[in-house]
Amino acid sequence: MNTVGGSAVVVRDGDLEADRADGSVRFIAFAFVLIPTLAGTARGLIVPGFRISEVLAVALVGIMVLRLHRRMMIGGAVFWALVAYAGTVAAICAYHIMVSSSLYSSDFINYGLGPTILLLIYLGAFAAGGLPGILTLTVKYLLVLSAAMGLVGLLQAFGVHFARALGSAMTNNMSILNPISWKVPRSVGIFNSWHAYAGYMALCLIIAGACLSRNVKLFKRPASMLVVTACIGGGLLSSLTFGTIAFGFIGFAFFVLRSRQRFALLPAALFVLVVVKFSPVSDYLDRRVEMQETSTVSSGILPQTIQFRLNVWMRDYLPLVQENLLIGYGPVRSTDRVFSYFESMYIYLLVIAGVPALLLFLVLMWALISSLRKAGRSFSMSGESLGASVCGALGFAILGLMVLMFIHPYMNDAGASQLLMMLSGLAIGKYVNARSSGEDTASETASARRLEPAL
Repeated sequence: MNTVGGSAVVVRDGDLEADRADGSVRFIAFAFVLIPTLAGTARGLIVPGFRISEVLAVALVGIMVLRLHRRMMIGGAVFWALVAYAGTVAAICAYHIMVSSSLYSSDFINYGLGPTILLLIYLGAFAAGGLPGILTLTVKYLLVLSAAMGLVGLLQAFGVHFARALGSAMTNNMSILNPISWKVPRSVGIFNSWHAYAGYMALCLIIAGACLSRNVKLFKRPASMLVVTACIGGGLLSSLTFGTIAFGFIGFAFFVLRSRQRFALLPAALFVLVVVKFSPVSDYLDRRVEMQETSTVSSGILPQTIQFRLNVWMRDYLPLVQENLLIGYGPVRSTDRVFSYFESMYIYLLVIAGVPALLLFLVLMWALISSLRKAGRSFSMSGESLGASVCGALGFAILGLMVLMFIHPYMNDAGASQLLMMLSGLAIGKYVNARSSGEDTASETASARRLEPAL
């Protein structure tokens, strides 16, 4: 909401708002989109020890401070929850590193710095939320880049050397270029793992579905949105990560099937059907399902993927948690004989920083849901269809991730965590800025009315 001549003007068309954005806003929006998109790349590609996304987050906060320092707003439930969560994890990890001779500064970067980066991303996005057209441009660029990521994933599934070489070069993961023979090939885009890639793609698919359900005009041609959606959906399928695939498509259907746009999606659905039935992805899906069924029958009632995680937690990590409930065991040492991956966000937090970190993380999730719900209602009442779509999609995504994080630490992994914080910051920042502008306008109008009798 902007104020012109003392009266509130509500921008209802995303294209109109985006057209008003200047070149610097477009640059900032594109830079924000690069943060989650490049979050899975290797450390040290630009700055030694750091990922490209981390460098971008710090740079964007600096830009926001320089550009908006006179009217930059901070605060709110999400901000303070992030400060408490990031500060607690960083402080406890730093303590463990100081008292252990087998831990180093690199361990702090890997274990203690993640929540702080999320805080910086949210802070920068929150400050930028009031810029004209920033949310529209960011969502538009996000869907385009995620569609391109989906195409890379599909090409990797088709065995195209260039796509696999690109993923390997960006992540320093040679298994992308030369897949392990006994494993089913799974696409990762330019992320280091299929879970990170799938989480990013699923969240983008849900956002696309929410925008379609409210008929948000992000592209000049309606067909462009369908092509983008099909590429995102096909890319998600190429990850062969069943839980995240279900999460993405259920979220997409939740929004779209209740709207008038569901019939226009038949071409996109046909493309996904072709990917599933008549491409190399079909063979990989069948092999993955066969492996899951065989392993499940031999291991018991539970699905193999769940039973495996239970065994890892009970054998390796729960004993560490029981001995160190208050501040956790700390970062895992190279000498520890435990499985390489925590396989759960909640187990991860209990191990590295104890019960306080887990409780503060849950508070953060609650603060996000509450703030997004409040912002979404305001956007709906004012006719801001894009803002309402983004808030609805993120709220649904958080609830879904709360379940999925029992089997993978998505909020400590690349892609989904940065994307969630970036879009939440922009949406909540836009809402707070609009409310502040509205209050200022109301105050000016009331003052003018009080002066009228004197005049």
